[in-house]
Amino acid sequence: MHPGETNASYMMEGFIRFITSQNPMAKELRKFIVFRIIPFTNPDGVIIGNYRVSMSGNDLNRKYYCPHQKLHPIVCAIKKLIRNLKPDLNVPDENEIMAFIDMHGHSRKKNVFMYGPQFPIHDNRYLKMRVLPKLMSE
Repeated sequence: MHPGETNASYMMEGFIRFITSQNPMAKELRKFIVFRIIPFTNPDGVIIGNYRVSMSGNDLNRKYYCPHQKLHPIVCAIKKLIRNLKPDLNVPDENEIMAFIDMHGHSRKKNVFMYGPQFPIHDNRYLKMRVLPKLMSE
């Protein structure tokens, strides 16, 4: 999303190289998970040398709530892609959307940090939402 976060581009490249490799762990992951990857979302901002915004001068990461088709076409396309992912709600855990990962780089923070939805401790989703961050920390 943010052109100046080049370290996020390197992370994405590394992830794509790994998940498409012959590594046994990558092969196993591909058996159970369908990865939908959008590797680059703000090429016009990068081309003109912006640090945070697109060619239209907008921080696309702040336009998901109400994107404009002409000013934020990539955001509209991402939202359409997500809407078209229709899990089979009659089959528990089948085709379930596990996570959306939006990679960013940070100028001061090190390693990985994650944000996610907040669920009460008694909610079934409480522990589920902590699995991916725990795996990433390992």
